[in-house]
Amino acid sequence: MSIVGRTQSAEDTVSWAERREKTRVRFVTQVHLSSDSNFYTGFSNNVSEGGLFVATHLLRERGTLIDIEFSLPDGGPPLRIETEVRWTCDAYASERPGMGLQFRKLDAEDRRRIEAFITSRETLFYED
Repeated sequence: MSIVGRTQSAEDTVSWAERREKTRVRFVTQVHLSSDSNFYTGFSNNVSEGGLFVATHLLRERGTLIDIEFSLPDGGPPLRIETEVRWTCDAYASERPGMGLQFRKLDAEDRRRIEAFITSRETLFYED
């Protein structure tokens, strides 16, 4: 549950289409992020099999690896997943600042739980 200080090269850009290649569903929950010196919570607006959006003003650079923790409404334990910041949107550019996080290390059981949650929800075709 810590922010990992490594970054990957910024050679590739992520297009809007690439961000939306997985089925996305509305999902509002707290997402916990922490480092050695601070702890903060953002809120997810949506989730897909590939990642989620975290609404927060505490943005990290694209490529930064972040360990996150959040719960699904399935009664199971919280998911703890390593993610990578794929894109950011700051408060100057949007009413909803935050980060698009891509799941990096997702074990089979966590993947199954996320897929089951997504298939039980109505697809989000656009963000309002």
